[in-house]
Amino acid sequence: MYAEKDGILDFYHIYTPDPFRGGDVSTSILKYAFKYARNNNYRIIPSCPYIAGPFLDRFPEYRGLIDEGVFPFANKS
Repeated sequence: MYAEKDGILDFYHIYTPDPFRGGDVSTSILKYAFKYARNNNYRIIPSCPYIAGPFLDRFPEYRGLIDEGVFPFANKS
């Protein structure tokens, strides 16, 4: 899940249903989301601990899109 405000996307949650865990479902979704952000000139705040930690550790090429900080008053989608 994400929120958008002023050219910044807050990726605050990713969930994979139990039958699909252990595969690449969440990885595929996140890679697409990061590519979308790059192609549309968005910055990203990875509020989700999985995205901020294991995902970005595994795919450091996306770190250049990251903004530090909080994301107040966003409309969550």
